[in-house]
Amino acid sequence: MPFALDPAGRPLFLISNMAMHTQNLKADPRCSLFVGQANADGDPLGATRATLIGLAEPVLKTELQSVREIYLTRHENSRYWVDFSDFSFFRLQPVDLYYMGGFGVMGWVEANEYQNAAPDPLAGGAPGILAHMNADHVDAMILLAVPMLELRQRKRP
Repeated sequence: MPFALDPAGRPLFLISNMAMHTQNLKADPRCSLFVGQANADGDPLGATRATLIGLAEPVLKTELQSVREIYLTRHENSRYWVDFSDFSFFRLQPVDLYYMGGFGVMGWVEANEYQNAAPDPLAGGAPGILAHMNADHVDAMILLAVPMLELRQRKRP
């Protein structure tokens, strides 16, 4: 499910009222959201992932404009259907969170710990940072990568 995060780190969804998951949420707001990160070596068990467990409820009318702006910044293509009458915004209020940091690194995170955590200050600018580094600093990237590659090769049996 595509989502964006509000300033408190709560997932925001734009979903159609015709969708079965929307009908299910209206009957019972309990839900979970699995968020995974692709792992470079292709091993899904080594990938970072988290499951947010909580309640998904419609966004209040007073918040619709700010939520719309946040969501469309993250999902530009949604401009084509955001104003359709059967679409509406929902927010997941986390009650619990289970985190997997890779093989052998896991645990429960209390909802208040999640709410009080500081977001990654570079997350919004990451695509631009990566593009800049790849375009303008190839030599420096190679210098950084070579020791890591050598270290990985030494660890292999």
